Amino acid sequence: MKKKYLIALDGSENAEYALSWSLENLINPSEDELLILSVGMLTDGNPYEYTAATRHILNGDELKLQRQQAEEQARKYVNKGKKIVSDFLYNKEFNQFLCEYYVNSSSDPANYIVDFVRENKVDVLVLGRRGVDQPEAVSVGSVSKYCLHSVMCTVVIVRRKTEIHKDNIAP
Repeated sequence: MKKKYLIALDGSENAEYALSWSLENLINPSEDELLILSVGMLTDGNPYEYTAATRHILNGDELKLQRQQAEEQARKYVNKGKKIVSDFLYNKEFNQFLCEYYVNSSSDPANYIVDFVRENKVDVLVLGRRGVDQPEAVSVGSVSKYCLHSVMCTVVIVRRKTEIHKDNIAP
């Protein structure tokens, strides 16, 4: 049965590993569809983080530049993903594979991913484990955790084997 997979790339080795692992272990290139998404993070100064009273402080050119920079960074991550997919297809001698690539920017990438999953009727969301310690994850929030509890599809969070051994947990 054909499934639609979404893999979110954030530039981390964990996300790239999640893509490679999914291609090797989860996705059937002859049947399934793969969507690769990278959401550039808008930092301080984006209009969504200001109140209505202070939003006028930033001019349109500054906002446009910030969005362009965030999307350019996300585009670099997607290009790495394209290379991983291309190498996989070449090594496995697959001729066709339905794969689409998306780049956007947001002050809240986790929420953007949740909306993207819903709007594109994704069956399986694949994320790389970020690898931050538990106290840090609580203080800064976790995209994986938010998505896990917010999307209405199967979620696979991929953890690299080196992380498993590092934590003294059996593989």
